Amino acid sequence: MDDDEAGQEVPILEKVGDPYVRLPQRTYSVPARVRLSSLTSVQVNVDAQGHNIVGDAANEPSLAVDPTNRNHIAVGWRQFDTVTSNFRQAGNGYSLDGGMSWNPHQVFTPGTFRSDPVLVPDANGTFYYNSLQQTFYTDVFTSTNAGLDYQLVGPAKGGDKQWMTCDRSKSIGRGFLYEHWSTAGNNYNGLQFSRSVDGGTTWMNPINIPGSPIWGTLDVAANGDLYLCGLSNGNFRFNRSVNARNASVTPTFDRSVTVNLGGAIIYGSTINPDGLMGQAWIACDKTNGPYAGNIYMVCSVGVDTANPCQVNFVRSSDGGLTWTTPRTLNTDTPNAGASHWFGTLAVAPSGRIDVCWFDNRANPAISNSALYITSSYDGGVTWTPEVQASPSFNPNIGYPNQNKMGDYLGMVSDGQGANIAYAATFNGEEDIWFLRVPDDIAMPTNATAIAPSPGKVTSGSLSDVWSPDGNSYTMLSASDRKFGNIAAAETYFVLPTTDVGSIKVKVRGTTTHSTRLIVWLWNWQKQIWEGKQTADWTGGSVNNTTITFGPGVNPYVYGNGTVRCLVQSVDPAGLTPSQFTVQYDQIQLLFG
Repeated sequence: MDDDEAGQEVPILEKVGDPYVRLPQRTYSVPARVRLSSLTSVQVNVDAQGHNIVGDAANEPSLAVDPTNRNHIAVGWRQFDTVTSNFRQAGNGYSLDGGMSWNPHQVFTPGTFRSDPVLVPDANGTFYYNSLQQTFYTDVFTSTNAGLDYQLVGPAKGGDKQWMTCDRSKSIGRGFLYEHWSTAGNNYNGLQFSRSVDGGTTWMNPINIPGSPIWGTLDVAANGDLYLCGLSNGNFRFNRSVNARNASVTPTFDRSVTVNLGGAIIYGSTINPDGLMGQAWIACDKTNGPYAGNIYMVCSVGVDTANPCQVNFVRSSDGGLTWTTPRTLNTDTPNAGASHWFGTLAVAPSGRIDVCWFDNRANPAISNSALYITSSYDGGVTWTPEVQASPSFNPNIGYPNQNKMGDYLGMVSDGQGANIAYAATFNGEEDIWFLRVPDDIAMPTNATAIAPSPGKVTSGSLSDVWSPDGNSYTMLSASDRKFGNIAAAETYFVLPTTDVGSIKVKVRGTTTHSTRLIVWLWNWQKQIWEGKQTADWTGGSVNNTTITFGPGVNPYVYGNGTVRCLVQSVDPAGLTPSQFTVQYDQIQLLFG
C-alpha cells in the first residue's frame, strides 16, 4: 500500500507470487461457442486447431480493432498456464474474420512475468500491445499485420495499472502514444504520465498529473486534445492537455476538474475478491454531428448498502469544465445483493455510445453474472433498454491461485456494432470470449429518442405512423404535444424500398421565440451526420419547413431501408435554452 500526493492509500494490484513452471503436457477439449438468443460468444484463448486448453486460465482482456478493416482484431490477456499457479504471461491471439474464429500467438518472451495488457491501434491499423513486467516497468510490442507477428519496440515507462492510448486524429499529434499509471507500483516517485512521439521506441521522462488519478483511462479528441480520468482521493478527476500533441514541448494539463460519478471504485468484493469492480473509462464524440466534442465518463461505483455497485455515467459538453449529474444505467430495482461490475465505455465513429458490464441481477443472492449492454444515440440523454448479451456464469470458479477475474474487460465500437472481449467460466475455467453485438440489438422498432435541453426529458415518446402514399410520418401524440426545452428530436424511418432518388424532410412545429433548425441525416457510408440549415422559424406561430437531400441519397439509406434523421434547434441569439421552447408536432419523410 502506497500513499500518493492526493493523500489516498493506493494498493498495488499486481502482485508477484508463484514462479514460472513449464508444463510438459496439455489436454484439450472441443472448441466452444456460447449462444444467447441471436448473440454468439466465441472463445479466443484456443490452440492452433481452435480447441480449448484444459486446466489453464485467462482473464483481463484488452482488444484492438483495425480502423481500416473491421475484420482484423487482436486480443491480449493475462495467461496462466495452470490454475495451480498465479504466474502469468502476455497471452495474445488474433482474428482475420471479424471475431468468428481465433488464432493463437505465442506469449511474448515465454517465462517472463507479464500482466495488465492494453492494446490500441493507430489510424493505419498498426497494433500496440503494452505489457507490465514484475519490475513495474512496461514494454510495448507492435504488430503491422493484424496481430500475426509482434516486435518489441522498446521499454516504455509505466507502472501498476497502466493504460495507453494512441492519437488517431488528424492533428499534429497523430500517431503519438500516451501512457498513464498508478501511484502505487511506481518507479518514478509518484509521477504518472509519459508520451512517445516515435511509435513507442522512446518515451519522455514521466511527469505529474494533477490530482494523482489512478485506475483510469485516456482518450484523444478529434482536434488532438488529450483527456485522462481516474480515481482521486475518493472522487474522480478529469484532466485535459491541449499541448500534448506538440512534440516540441513537455505536456501540461491546463484543466483539472473533480467529477462526481455518484460513488467510488470498489477494491475487493465477494464477486471479484482480489480485484477491482471496475476502472474509470473516458471517451469522447469525434464526429462532426450534433454531439461533437462531448466527453463521457463511466465507472462501476459503490454507492451504499442498498446499491453496492452500479454503473454510472456523466457527460460534459464544454470540454470537461462542467459535468452532468450522475445517471445510473442499470435500471433494475436496487438490491443489496446486486452488483453491476466492470462497467466499460466505448464511443463509435458514428457517435453512438455503448456501455457494457457484468450483472448478477437475476441471482442477487449469489455471484453468478451475465454480460449486459445498453446504447445511446443522442449523446447520453436517452438509453436503449439493457440487453443481456451472454449466458450467466460463475465468476468465483477457475481462479489461477489468485481470486479475481482481472480488473477490466475490453470493448471497441464501430458504426455497425460493439466488439467485446471478456472473461467468463463457461468451460468451468476462466477463458477469454469475443462477442459482436450489432448496433440495432435494442433499437426501438419505430420511433426513438428525444434529446432535450438543458438535460432532462420534458416531452413524451414518438410514434411512427404510415400514410397511404407510403411516406413515413413521425408525430407526437396529442397528450405529448407540450412545450419543452427541446434541443433535438431524433427518429428512425424504415422505407419500403432502398431505391430512393431524393429525401425531403418536412418538419412542423412551434417555438416561443425565433429559432433556426438544422436537419441532419445519417450517412451510413461515412459514419457521420450531414446537415442542412433551414430558414428561421417565427416565434409564436405554426411553422412548416421542408428541406431536400439529393439526388443521390443512397448513403442515407441503410441496407434494410432505415433512414436516421435528426432535427435540431439552434438557440436564438441572446437567449438561454430556459428562455425559449420548441415543440415538434410532426416530422415527415417524403422520398422519390
